[in-house]
Amino acid sequence: MTLGQLVHVPDFNYFESMSALELMDPKMDSGMLAPDEVILTVAERLEKGLVPLTFTSAADLLATLDRMEQCEAAWRNGQPMAQSLLTCLYFHPCVSSALVNAGPLAASSVSVSDTLGCILNAYLSLALKSVTVQRYAIHRADIYEEEDFSPLNSDLALGTPCYSI
Repeated sequence: MTLGQLVHVPDFNYFESMSALELMDPKMDSGMLAPDEVILTVAERLEKGLVPLTFTSAADLLATLDRMEQCEAAWRNGQPMAQSLLTCLYFHPCVSSALVNAGPLAASSVSVSDTLGCILNAYLSLALKSVTVQRYAIHRADIYEEEDFSPLNSDLALGTPCYSI
């Protein structure tokens, strides 16, 4: 076979050939990686400084919080956690613990970056606790898994367990 030829059965028509999968073409093959591409884990991204833990602009922080709220809303609408909350790196346990362990504020040197960091920590704690409470309520309700809601937590550290609402 030469480049450009197609293996097919005799009744394979032109319409079906338009939807055929092209292997090893980065535009058509979603599993294809270019030779110089490397997929980093969340922890590796954090180590290389590719996940911003500090913000200097309130607009940047607001855009991040808005994206976090979109992810949480998608999860509340029934999307699986892996396709909603976990698309935001800040919800991953290694990033959220790095934010919490960044250290307390010194009373004498409070900068804009420190204040924005406190806002991000507070919002992240609120979002994780909110997901914990909602997930607990859903587990106690008459909800059918994957029909009404996707309750899997995908190993997301949701904080302390909630036993009463």
